[in-house]
Amino acid sequence: MRFRARHYAGDPSVATHLDDTSIYDPVDPRGSPAFQELDHLVSSFNRSNFPDHLKNPIVNGIVDNHLYAAFMLPHV
Repeated sequence: MRFRARHYAGDPSVATHLDDTSIYDPVDPRGSPAFQELDHLVSSFNRSNFPDHLKNPIVNGIVDNHLYAAFMLPHV
């Protein structure tokens, strides 16, 4: 809803290539500069950002659920 509101208010950071849609048509945010910037930030996240003792979610055959979820979140 926030994206749609900003889109129809004319915010250039959420402008898409299909600006001729009516307010009742769904707008795909994936083409907007704001979404592409956010997608790049998430996809550039990697394990090298973690401290050495937190780079492996499996220790002694036990999975740390929270750490594993943190590693998988960018892919979700």
